[in-house]
Amino acid sequence: MNRLAVPVQSSIAGWKLAILDDMETDTRTLYAHAVNGTEQVCAREGVISLLDFGDEELECNQVVVVLNKKDADLAQQLHSLMYIGGNVVSPAASAHSEDHVLVGLEL
Repeated sequence: MNRLAVPVQSSIAGWKLAILDDMETDTRTLYAHAVNGTEQVCAREGVISLLDFGDEELECNQVVVVLNKKDADLAQQLHSLMYIGGNVVSPAASAHSEDHVLVGLEL
């Protein structure tokens, strides 16, 4: 398995970012965790900035937003991301912690 994960510094406030390059499938995924939770995920400008940054600056194929299952506003966050085309990523497909929900967005 040829994968490389790298933290990303950006000018986009409110997001903790990392890139995962998968050399076998030739894909690049930007993982994003909203530092301010609901405020950042539900703000249209914040999500659009994140998608633009992933596409234009980092040349990613997709963005995966990491949500905390314990967040009181999880349903609102999921609704906001699914409204713009996000899909929940199965824990079996990505082997992520069950403490989080991952929402993938194709670029």
